[in-house]
Amino acid sequence: MKTKLSKDFYNKINFVIEEKTENNNNKSIIRKIDWEDLSLNCFNQIISFFDTISVQNLKANNIKEIGAISFNWNQYGGDITIDFTPDNDEESAFHEGYIMAESAIDNDYFFKEYFDCTGENSFETVGEDYIFLIYLFQLVIETIIPEIVRTDAFNKLPRKSPCLFGFSAFDDELPEVFYSL
Repeated sequence: MKTKLSKDFYNKINFVIEEKTENNNNKSIIRKIDWEDLSLNCFNQIISFFDTISVQNLKANNIKEIGAISFNWNQYGGDITIDFTPDNDEESAFHEGYIMAESAIDNDYFFKEYFDCTGENSFETVGEDYIFLIYLFQLVIETIIPEIVRTDAFNKLPRKSPCLFGFSAFDDELPEVFYSL
């Protein structure tokens, strides 16, 4: 990954830490996160995920071309799944339900290193500040997507134009579009 995280990225991180995070222990932990390393790790995991997806795999799930890609936080395991839909109309792209929903980013290493727990126990460990932690991961993904879409792993996949990218924090919410290619 060549992108360095911007001053704006760090300003948003600091705002969440100082203004939104309620638990002082969580604030202390989040301040210690190596965001460059976390971004690189997420980047590499997403690229590895795209490397595993084949045109045959997409067709087996009734997707000739990808219209939308959603990143979804798995609140029961702390990982982030990626799902594809063939529709690229922003109003209906994410209403079709999940077609593939495969785990793409395993956050166990993150929770073990910073919170001394697994992804499965992370909700209980982090408590009320969990939603802000999800938002911080969303910021990371939004920041690295422009570089991910320039990779061979991504460009081998058939997609519509525009191809929408969305993120949702919870299973029962529709992804919010954050990028269009």
